[in-house]
Amino acid sequence: MFRRLFALLPDLTAEPRQHAVHAHTVYVESDCRATLGTKSVNFSVCDRFVIENGKILDRLSYSDPTAMILAILRRPRSWRRAVSSRIGSTRPVITARP
Repeated sequence: MFRRLFALLPDLTAEPRQHAVHAHTVYVESDCRATLGTKSVNFSVCDRFVIENGKILDRLSYSDPTAMILAILRRPRSWRRAVSSRIGSTRPVITARP
């Protein structure tokens, strides 16, 4: 599920800030921190999970990509890894709906 993100940011950590639950949907807001090149990158993210019978059926992540895009553009050595990880791709990661 997070394979592409960890390919670009192997030391990524996310600290949950708050969460909300409604029926089968869980929202988690997190502050993320990672190293890209020799400098740290910080960004916020809100993940929405749809859970049924203990399994994640759908996941959608909301985030402002500006900090990440600027960090990548400022670090040419990260360009190849960024392209190969396909960060920013609009292809859905999970689409398991019954």
